[in-house]
Amino acid sequence: MKQRQLALLDTDALQVACTVRELGGVQFHCVNFGSPEVLIRTLQRGHRFDGILIALHDDNKWSLDELLKVRDATLGSSTSVMLLVHEDELVRERGLVRRALTEGMDFVRSPIEKTEFLLRFDRLAGPRASVRRSLS
Repeated sequence: MKQRQLALLDTDALQVACTVRELGGVQFHCVNFGSPEVLIRTLQRGHRFDGILIALHDDNKWSLDELLKVRDATLGSSTSVMLLVHEDELVRERGLVRRALTEGMDFVRSPIEKTEFLLRFDRLAGPRASVRRSLS
């Protein structure tokens, strides 16, 4: 099975190491970006990823505008855009996650459960598939 390319948007080195270790076991090669701007520039230069995983936690306070700019940089491609959310952040950032869901993104809980991640990732694949999901 070919290793898929995943862009990870996270500023916390320990979290990045954990995510890379978790996803390496399910055939993903992760490339981390510390800011939305750098990731967007990379996408605009033509680099394509199979997916983008945006981590939400205390060190990453991404705005909805930043999330949408990342998502918009993938329009027309089959790149899946997902949020990685710990249970605590899911409660604190409920409004942001809900808005992201209505904008065609999905989320997966941290720590990552591999089967759930693969199902959600594959379901999002395709030219801008629209996925509606509730937070419950």
